[in-house]
Amino acid sequence: MNLYKDKGKSLPQKITLLFLETIILIIAGWLLLFQGGLQLHKWIGWGFSESNNIRNTILFILFLIVYGRMYVTLFYL
Repeated sequence: MNLYKDKGKSLPQKITLLFLETIILIIAGWLLLFQGGLQLHKWIGWGFSESNNIRNTILFILFLIVYGRMYVTLFYL
């Protein structure tokens, strides 16, 4: 039995996934790099303790690497 006989491009699904991942990346950048944690604490009482800016920058760079890997995997492999 061949379940994957007809392979499609799935472009709308790929674009939707990329769009959602981009929104998540933007939110993560805001929380890590632009004092989003403090603003979140003001709005709803949730917050983050003071963190290391170098750690947050490295973490966001790693997020970008994973995002780029996902992009390549979606559209080129």
